[in-house]
Amino acid sequence: MRLDHILLSPYLSPRLESGGVDVHVRGWEKAAIMLPYGLS
Repeated sequence: MRLDHILLSPYLSPRLESGGVDVHVRGWEKAAIMLPYGLS
C-alpha cells in the first residue's frame, strides 16, 4: 500500500472545498504508478 500526502499552506486551508484522486486512469494502457489529483 502506498500513501501520499498533499501539502496545503495555512493560508489556503480555509478555502479548500474539495479534493480527490482520478482513479479512473488506472485502466489506461501504460498507466503510471502515480495518480493525478485535484483540489478546488
